[in-house]
Amino acid sequence: MPKPQLVAAIKNEIAQAGPMPFARFMELALYHPELGYYSSPGEKIGWKGDFYTSASVHCIFREWPAMGIAFYACS
Repeated sequence: MPKPQLVAAIKNEIAQAGPMPFARFMELALYHPELGYYSSPGEKIGWKGDFYTSASVHCIFREWPAMGIAFYACS
């Protein structure tokens, strides 16, 4: 979901300081105190949030990539 206030904050910082490194952009997008993805309220994981991709959710997320790498490494 777009966050116009966050976009404005990023644009404002670029206007004041010049080009923004990607690491700083991601820092603002994810951790801005009020507007960042992880700092703002709302469901983060599940049907209304992000997809599950963690190896801690199910073993398939660690085994499937390993099998793919092994397959191509041995080909």
